[in-house]
Amino acid sequence: MPLEKTILIIGLGNMGKALVKGMLKSGISPNSINAVDISLQAKATAEEFGITLYNKAPDEITPKIIIVAIKPQLLNKILSEYKKFVNPDCVFISIVAGATIAKFEDILTANANIIRTMPNTPASIGCGMTALFANKNINNKQKQQAENLLKTVGETAWLQDESLMDTVTAISGSGPAYFFLIMQELTNAGIKNGLPKDLAQKLVVNTAWGAGNLAKQSNNLSPQQLKEMVTSPNGTTEAGLNVFAKNKIDKIIENVVASAKNKSIELS
Repeated sequence: MPLEKTILIIGLGNMGKALVKGMLKSGISPNSINAVDISLQAKATAEEFGITLYNKAPDEITPKIIIVAIKPQLLNKILSEYKKFVNPDCVFISIVAGATIAKFEDILTANANIIRTMPNTPASIGCGMTALFANKNINNKQKQQAENLLKTVGETAWLQDESLMDTVTAISGSGPAYFFLIMQELTNAGIKNGLPKDLAQKLVVNTAWGAGNLAKQSNNLSPQQLKEMVTSPNGTTEAGLNVFAKNKIDKIIENVVASAKNKSIELS
């Protein structure tokens, strides 16, 4: 389904820029994309991609899709300016961390069409993972439009329960940082065991890339099965995995996710 509608992005930071890049790559015309931001970075982004930039909510356009990509602490101050766009044909797509549907409805009224999403940073290279949840006003056509838009920066998945967004935040939203931490520590361990820094980092980055792609392309195999394919009895991999087991990595990861989830609930 084409997305040749007037699109307005509130906030042209890193995620806003990633979405513009993805939309343009998918074939959406820059003439269909508008943004609101007052930063110099946003001005440079708008000039780079040939989109129209405003410094406040515009009066001269009638957007069909409004993407809210601002910091949570700015929501109360800024979103009310866009209440004038609320109508049955306009969809608000939120990528504001921790901001619930109820929060948006309080500001925009319960008549607003709202979709809450949680993308992650790999969206900046078109490899993101975005979860979506729609309020009761959203119809199937609008859901499809939102999904098509977010698919320009990666994969998507719909939630049936908004409360799951906190767990999504802890897994895919924060998840890239967990993997980067493991990559960082594997690199450091390689250096401590004699590898030059550049070589250690190259080994780790390409191993992570390969493992991730293998998992993605092996849809019929679970991570457990893929792990077992690498592990020979009494071999080097088993020796390393035994250290993880001894230090209860399962409990560590469980606690990491629980902590991030609880923080998401707190921010909400």
